[in-house]
Amino acid sequence: MPYRSEAWLKLRKEWLILYPRCACCGARATVVDHVRPWKGDGRLFLDRSNLQSLCRSCHSKKTASEDGGFGNPIAEKRGCDANGNPLNASHPWFKS
Repeated sequence: MPYRSEAWLKLRKEWLILYPRCACCGARATVVDHVRPWKGDGRLFLDRSNLQSLCRSCHSKKTASEDGGFGNPIAEKRGCDANGNPLNASHPWFKS
């Protein structure tokens, strides 16, 4: 599991030293969050530009809103990436 890898544990520890406060509320951070879900992409998993520090509460809220936790529907991705491609995989642009 990537979250138990030596590379992740080292990065997580360093990140929380550099950024000890929650990016949302300013409380003490205990979670290093992936801003964009990495979904099996190892490069994105360890990409520092894709990380933020969060407290447990803010991380739970973010996860629930994005992943459908706590009985919430999964949020539809909106917008586009740096290349102008839609983020939502079901967008008509992707249909052949």
